[in-house]
Amino acid sequence: MERGSGAKDRNPFGLLLREVAKAIRKEIRPLRSEFRQKVEQYVEPLLASGAVRIDEVARALGCSRQTLYRRLKAEGATFAGLVDGVRRRLALRLLRDEGVSVKEAAWRLGFSDPAAFSRAFKRWTGESPSAARGA
Repeated sequence: MERGSGAKDRNPFGLLLREVAKAIRKEIRPLRSEFRQKVEQYVEPLLASGAVRIDEVARALGCSRQTLYRRLKAEGATFAGLVDGVRRRLALRLLRDEGVSVKEAAWRLGFSDPAAFSRAFKRWTGESPSAARGA
């Protein structure tokens, strides 16, 4: 029996393993670098103030805006994506672990109103903030 690509395509066990491996690769997220963690730690307390500006974060970290942009890009990240990710993680923590109201969470995350927060939360998780709280 030949072991060509046609033989492995007909093997249901091999096909299953490839599909499982593909699903695992999608779920595994690369570890965040120390630099990225510093950026996220600086961004989190700024969220309540509204717009988090890349210039301000770069200055606080002692680098230029372009350096911050370049270092994040090297990790496959963008500043806007990083801020969105910090908001998402904090939103989940606020609602699930701390049990704060949707209105309070929206304010602490820098959203203009609870409806904007609810839309973002639904985009991130596929469920409403109140559903995430278990209400």
